[in-house]
Amino acid sequence: MTGYIGFQNNIPETAENKFNWVADNTGNLLFDNAIKKIIDADLITDIDKISSEKYDAFITTAFIWLRYNDSSAEYDNYYTKLLSTVKEKPLIPMSVGIQSDEYDYNFKIYKNTVHILAKMSERCVLGVRGNYTAEILNKYGIKNMQVIGCPSAYYHFDYNFCIKNIVNPKNCCVNFKAFYGSLKEYEQKFLIFSAEKNFDFIEQNAFKLTEDMCEKKACLKINDWLADKTQVFFSVEKWINYMYRFDFTMGYRFHGNIAALYAGVPSLFIVTDSRTAEMCEFFKFPVLKAGMFETEKPLEYYAELADYTKFNKNYPVLIDNFMEFCKINHISLKNQP
Repeated sequence: MTGYIGFQNNIPETAENKFNWVADNTGNLLFDNAIKKIIDADLITDIDKISSEKYDAFITTAFIWLRYNDSSAEYDNYYTKLLSTVKEKPLIPMSVGIQSDEYDYNFKIYKNTVHILAKMSERCVLGVRGNYTAEILNKYGIKNMQVIGCPSAYYHFDYNFCIKNIVNPKNCCVNFKAFYGSLKEYEQKFLIFSAEKNFDFIEQNAFKLTEDMCEKKACLKINDWLADKTQVFFSVEKWINYMYRFDFTMGYRFHGNIAALYAGVPSLFIVTDSRTAEMCEFFKFPVLKAGMFETEKPLEYYAELADYTKFNKNYPVLIDNFMEFCKINHISLKNQP
């Protein structure tokens, strides 16, 4: 029997508690929900109540954001405690991933994080997000791993699942990264473009755009648009149902775009960091580097870039790869594709 350390199923009542519930990012719901949908495991929401005797193995979403030489005590202590709590049982991470602005092959992982990951790899095959992360872990002597991407992309778990390309979209929904720090010029252009087209907007954080982040005139225009067109979802089902009304989406959020794919809507992934880039490469999702966005181009141009031919051809192979990972780690699946 396997235990999955995930989110509780009951949605909190207040907005603050809802964002706390999803670790300040609603995109985590797609990750969590996909694991619950695909994998046969008991849900564990409190690590202090873990019974190592009851389960043969534990699944965790640990280490999905490995930052450069991150030695924060809270982060470090949590995973040290978690490894100790499960005792000698396998603690299987589903998507270890490095967070870097670019593919930095001199990326440094904090020494105790390396120690914990090495200990975990002695008991199971680590699931990692992409080839870049795998290369960095390999440099640190961690070998027992398999690239599986993000479990959220296996939500349908169907060999026949595919995304149809679109040439002339009639409506569009967009997403953007968290509003934190000054906007780059091309980021401001993307938001102004979306505001002028009056696209719908999916938010995943509670952060707000403020005047110190961009030009005052632009800030007012963007915030007026956001006030009218923003949607936030704490239910995966409601999120998917909302996406059915669109025929094209694009944006900076990996999971925001994944939600569109759940509804069969083609999405263009706008890439800003190694985390998104390596997962898009693995799944063969269509991408656009953020700095290449041009307001002079029509929406049809970006829709044509969202070509899912390679993804559709490759998806059955990725499903088999994920099932192999689960088999090696003795993880039971609820249904076979």
